[in-house]
Amino acid sequence: MIGGSYQVKSGTSVAAPHVSGAAALLLEKDPNLLPHELVFILRETAWRFVNPNNVRGWGRVDALQAINHYYDPSAYDLTISDANDLWFADSVWIDNDSDGRPDEPVAGKVNRVFARIRNTGGQSVGNAEIRFYYTEAGTVSSDGLGAFDRGAPEGAPETGSFRYIGSYFAPVIGPSGTSQDTVVGAVDWFVPLPDAGTNHWSLGADVVAPNPPNKEETNRANNTTLTNSFDITMFPGEILTFRFFIHGDSRSLNEPFDLEVVRAGMLQNFDVQLSLDEVSADKWVERMRGFEPVEHDEVAEFSAGVAEYVKRSMTLLADRGQLEGIALTDGRPVPARITIRAPEFSSLDYEPTQQQSQYLVINVANSKGIFGGLALNISISPDATPINKVIFTVK
Repeated sequence: MIGGSYQVKSGTSVAAPHVSGAAALLLEKDPNLLPHELVFILRETAWRFVNPNNVRGWGRVDALQAINHYYDPSAYDLTISDANDLWFADSVWIDNDSDGRPDEPVAGKVNRVFARIRNTGGQSVGNAEIRFYYTEAGTVSSDGLGAFDRGAPEGAPETGSFRYIGSYFAPVIGPSGTSQDTVVGAVDWFVPLPDAGTNHWSLGADVVAPNPPNKEETNRANNTTLTNSFDITMFPGEILTFRFFIHGDSRSLNEPFDLEVVRAGMLQNFDVQLSLDEVSADKWVERMRGFEPVEHDEVAEFSAGVAEYVKRSMTLLADRGQLEGIALTDGRPVPARITIRAPEFSSLDYEPTQQQSQYLVINVANSKGIFGGLALNISISPDATPINKVIFTVK
């Protein structure tokens, strides 16, 4: 101050000149630094005794540390982890109560959808766009679909295209190994009520870095994900129907493929049936293994004009069933349903495993390998409790 004295001041009016001065020093050292790179370096080198928050921000600027910071010039690589063998991706989830734990979507209401992105390469990335999508449940995958179709946000889900929900823009994503290499973005999604096609939704996301200001990303193979695992709770003796679409490989729609239904931990006392429309059943049932055909005359619950009646169902005989050489007409997906009957009260022996998750996995594969699928995570309701450790009852 005037006269050589000092005075303690606080607030943005004092902080801004300090940060601006540090940024000027960085630009003097390297005039090619971009705005998001300046932000990354100043944040990364700031002195802080707590994690970044809304009170202290990223900490106190440290000009010397910023000037001496090594900035990794290697190519960045934005990554969003894809689904595992059970078609579950922990990189996309719904959290409606802000408790940090995934929630099931609530139809007819606004849900909060999150996605986690990580930079596994060098450089920092500015203004990366995380895009969210959904479609009707089916044997789709982010790998099979390739890039989501942003140009058709109202695409019909029954054709395999995804509807656009919204985007989150991440101002800065730092290089791998830094405190800023991971970003979580979120958007609001009004979950549609189930229609006559399916009764569940598949949720996907991708990430793209605009060029410019960023350099073009060299590896985009890990920029999309799809979570296609569905948590379903049943009571003993309950019959549940899960409707979905069987999709071909979008990269080669005319190539025949196989469909496989696998018990991945699901006990044998859960009855499982696969139902198709009459036309598909007539063509596909002749090439089945691990299934036994069962005749049905009941009205199907599929979209009008897709299939009027479900004429044929197949019972899964053991742990694995397969339909071979499936060919789709004009590449269009086929409606199907899985019907699961939980064991009755009188037949359900009480064991800890009965209340654990039991997966039923549906995969589609061709000569290139598995290209899509979905999984049902079945569990007995927590309101079912044992009587004398023999059978279940409902509270």
